[in-house]
Amino acid sequence: MSDTQDVSKITINGQEFDADDAQNLIDLGSRTREAEQKYNTKFENVWPEYNRSQNTVKELEKELQETKARLTEKEVTPAENKPAE
Repeated sequence: MSDTQDVSKITINGQEFDADDAQNLIDLGSRTREAEQKYNTKFENVWPEYNRSQNTVKELEKELQETKARLTEKEVTPAENKPAE
């Protein structure tokens, strides 16, 4: 029996990672923490807020198109109703 652990594997909370995977997770965690501090928001809120903002953008784009269509319609209609000279 050997009490030495293979240094190429790291165990955290019962999960085993190789050194590269562990380093990648540490890097991701560091970037996540940095972004949370920079933007003053929790990471868990980012995706729902992004989805909400995209839905708002789609609604506003649709409203803009409808408004443009109504304006175009109003511009064309008066010209057709002018009496002939």
